[in-house]
Amino acid sequence: QGTESDYTFIDCVGDFYGDPGSGWDVCGVSAATKDNTLVRKSTVTTGNGGDWTASAGTNEDDCEWLVEPKDTWNFLGSHAMGVASPLPPSLPPAPPLSPSAPPTPPTPRAPNVVDAQTLFFSEYAEGSSHNKFLEIFNPTNVQVSLDGYAYPSVANAPATEGVHEFWNAFDSGASVPAGGVYVICHGSADDSIKALCDEEHTYLSNG
Repeated sequence: QGTESDYTFIDCVGDFYGDPGSGWDVCGVSAATKDNTLVRKSTVTTGNGGDWTASAGTNEDDCEWLVEPKDTWNFLGSHAMGVASPLPPSLPPAPPLSPSAPPTPPTPRAPNVVDAQTLFFSEYAEGSSHNKFLEIFNPTNVQVSLDGYAYPSVANAPATEGVHEFWNAFDSGASVPAGGVYVICHGSADDSIKALCDEEHTYLSNG
C-alpha cells in the first residue's frame, strides 16, 4: 500500500531477495509455487507483512498455506476465514445538549477506513498453460477501494535484491467487496477462471 517510492508491505507470495530457481518451498513442499495452487489456511486473519519465510513455513503445521495440486480452481471466488476481523464499533451517541445549543449532526465513519493489514492474498495458482491467478480477500464488513494499493513483482532474479522491478497498480476504481474477494488472472486463462476474474494481468508468476 502506498506509492512506488513509499509503500508498506501488506502481504506477499515469494520475495524480492534473489531467484529461488524453479519456485519457493512452501509447507515443506519443494518449489511449491510452481505448478500448484496455494490456498490460505482459514486460521490466517492477516497478511504476512512481507515476511515470506514465516508465511511459507517449513512443514504443513507451521505454514500459512494449503498446497493443492495444479489446476485446482474449486476454491476460487470466495474464501473461508475462521476468525473475523471486524471494524471498530461506531462512535457512541453524543450526550444530550442544552436547549439553547444547536443539534450536532453525527459524524459518519468513512466507508473505506480500514487497517491496511486487513486485506491479504487468499489464493495463488500457477496451473497449466495460462491458468494463473491471484485472489485477494477482504475480511472486513465494508467495501475496500484498491486505489493506492499495488501488487509489485520481479522477473526472475531482481536487478537489486529486496527491490521490486514492476509496480502493478490495480485497475482504476477497483475495490474488494465486504467479506469478498478480488481476482487477478491471466487474460488467456480457462473460461471458468475468467468468469470469476476482476482484472487481467499478463505477467503472473512462473514459479
